[in-house]
Amino acid sequence: MNPLFRTKEFINKHSLLQSLYDISKSLVRIVPFYVMEEGLGSLTHSAISIKMNADEFNLLLLGSLDMKQVSETPGVKETEEILLERLERGWLCLGLMCGTRIIAHMWCNTRECDSNLYPFLLDHDEAYLSNALTVEEYRGRGIAPYLRLQFYKHLHGMGCYKIYSITEYFNISAMRFKQKLGAKPILLLVKVYFLNKYSVNILLKRYKK
Repeated sequence: MNPLFRTKEFINKHSLLQSLYDISKSLVRIVPFYVMEEGLGSLTHSAISIKMNADEFNLLLLGSLDMKQVSETPGVKETEEILLERLERGWLCLGLMCGTRIIAHMWCNTRECDSNLYPFLLDHDEAYLSNALTVEEYRGRGIAPYLRLQFYKHLHGMGCYKIYSITEYFNISAMRFKQKLGAKPILLLVKVYFLNKYSVNILLKRYKK
């Protein structure tokens, strides 16, 4: 090993560089992400099926009486009060129940894309999907794509034919999951945060439809 790497001078310099690097992360943070368009489209979804018997589960829109259980689901950060406020503002929550237990759920906002990365208002024929969760012991049964497909169908029945979601650039698993359902990126942007107080979105690419 080069003796330089064992000297006190190098150690001090290395510590200084590490400190500068750590400080820079608090000054500037960069998050690249996609705006995705989803929906039934022209993709055939016949291969999407849930690995549960039909009499084992029940698919339904969740209401105010269900929000306590949803808020207590591991992985949900919002309180029952916040979830109740969502329903009051017109959000929809589609759930999959096994007996009296909610084993999966997904949220939809038909008024605005409420993502902190890229908020925007929606037209009457648009919707934004977010906050999907399946409890751990039921994962691997195809529930997530099944639930998303059923939400597509429900929204189309409401006249919402443009369905959006946000996917962070480095979340490869989420990107692959959505692409299997026919989702396509329409915008690639990067959000730059300064001092954790200010932010700006920079459009990197607009995809052809």
